[in-house]
Amino acid sequence: FYGKVCEHKDVRIEISFSNVPIPQALLVHFITVRKFQLNNVDPVPIRTTMFKKIGFDQNTVTFFMSLPFHLVFSQIENQFYLTVLQHNFTSSEVISIQIVPSQYCRHIQELFNKTILDYSILHHVKYCHLA
Repeated sequence: FYGKVCEHKDVRIEISFSNVPIPQALLVHFITVRKFQLNNVDPVPIRTTMFKKIGFDQNTVTFFMSLPFHLVFSQIENQFYLTVLQHNFTSSEVISIQIVPSQYCRHIQELFNKTILDYSILHHVKYCHLA
């Protein structure tokens, strides 16, 4: 619960695994995207990270989040999986999700060859739609 008088329930996110090795621990990154405004000096998204160990006989791990978020990425070792995508934050929600191989986010070095990687970041953007 959160709020001045605990009037709001935290978002509950239940994460399970399907055709993905179950890790011993999970890092979950919550990203809040800010609306672009000309007078905003810091339009950088806000990231909140949580860590949880997963028991030997467990297939599901639960996180509770009181802050608004738009994206959730689950990190298993050095691999990232897009877990939740929501345009509008909804409090008091229960989200049950399975991490599957199709949610894997490929690293930029897996997408492009060395020639393109040697370009400046601005030139990378030119090739992103081809990946």
